[in-house]
Amino acid sequence: MKKLATIFLTLVLLIAPSMSFAAYVSENCPGDPLSTTVLCPKESVGWFMQGITNACGNAGNCTLNDLMTVVANVGNFVLRIIGAVVLFMYVLGGFWYLVSHGDPKLVEKGKTALKVSTTGLVIVMFAYLGVTTLKKYITNQASTGLGGVTYVASCSASTEGQACALNKKCAGGTCIELCTVDYSGTYSCVEKNVVDASKLSSCVPNKCSSSVDTLCCPP
Repeated sequence: MKKLATIFLTLVLLIAPSMSFAAYVSENCPGDPLSTTVLCPKESVGWFMQGITNACGNAGNCTLNDLMTVVANVGNFVLRIIGAVVLFMYVLGGFWYLVSHGDPKLVEKGKTALKVSTTGLVIVMFAYLGVTTLKKYITNQASTGLGGVTYVASCSASTEGQACALNKKCAGGTCIELCTVDYSGTYSCVEKNVVDASKLSSCVPNKCSSSVDTLCCPP
């Protein structure tokens, strides 16, 4: 049993990196490169990152929802591997029963394999339920801003001016940071620790989505 577990663990460690990165064949996700609603396919970002938004895949502007998408993808991959191992152990346990012909050692092996398989199956079911529930919960939380502000799912003429993400709103059919919208592109988002001291008093907080330490500052 220990040898089998070691073999399967080795296979997982060998397969996982290739599953994640071998499919990465495109530099950018197709469509609007900064869209927060268009999703990257696995051909662009690999198995584990498929489903993240273009803004995350192309510019690194990732949200909590993007992070949970990756967590769910990795979790589902691991659960598939475990599920395959559980199925194999069920078959192995049944095989030992069939060939035991009353041999106590083989019967005990078969019982142990079936017990381990059943325990593994229960763990897989609860783990899948937990990953799915957690993703749905965080996704719902991520769609609501501070103070109960609800973000629109996509920007269009009918949602012009509405909040579409943290410190962002729809402008011209695109989800844009408040810093750009409110200051007509004359201000830009800059990390607080690199802002010129002489301009710091002119900078405005809570206008950028990338970080709490990022300010909207004049050139």
